[in-house]
Amino acid sequence: MFDISHQHPYLNGAWHLAYYIPSLRNIEGTLSNHIIKFKDKEQQQLKGWALWSKDKLPQVGINFDYVVRALGSNELKVTKGTKSMDVIGGFLERSFSWKYVPETLEKNRITKPLHFLKTKPEREVEIHESYFVAKKDNNFAHKHILIIDDVTTTQTTIKEIIRALKTEWPSAKYYLFCLGRTDYNENGNDHIKNSYFNS
Repeated sequence: MFDISHQHPYLNGAWHLAYYIPSLRNIEGTLSNHIIKFKDKEQQQLKGWALWSKDKLPQVGINFDYVVRALGSNELKVTKGTKSMDVIGGFLERSFSWKYVPETLEKNRITKPLHFLKTKPEREVEIHESYFVAKKDNNFAHKHILIIDDVTTTQTTIKEIIRALKTEWPSAKYYLFCLGRTDYNENGNDHIKNSYFNS
């Protein structure tokens, strides 16, 4: 697992498991292809990424209180179980004492998929003030909150999520966990050894 906390000064910590390399997304057996299959909700991929996440996340030594997830571009609110990241969130909740509460966040509008936008400023304009706290049943004040997502690229979405959450709970500590971080080095995952996707 890679610690990328230094790239996120507005977070208390950030990690990802692998690199998402766009040029390898259609190459069978690559981790980038496994991420695409995860997004497509292929059962072996859902299980593999969930197990890998469960094995690695405790190594950061933080007992998270709540887990939320980023919403998809066409989601306004979460319907649990409809997205692949719900499998990760639910699995973490069952494995640890971390409460999965993705319904905390909603969006006020449909947004364009950010990977279709070429520049970071375009992405920032698209996502700006789109998230808000919809449910306050769980008090995040002074708690450790883990935000989960499948892939992070320019950190635009996570910054918007943090803005929304900090508006309501500025005293909480916020962390990010992603399956992949976008990179363009085709050898980026060569040294990663795992057995989570074996048939």
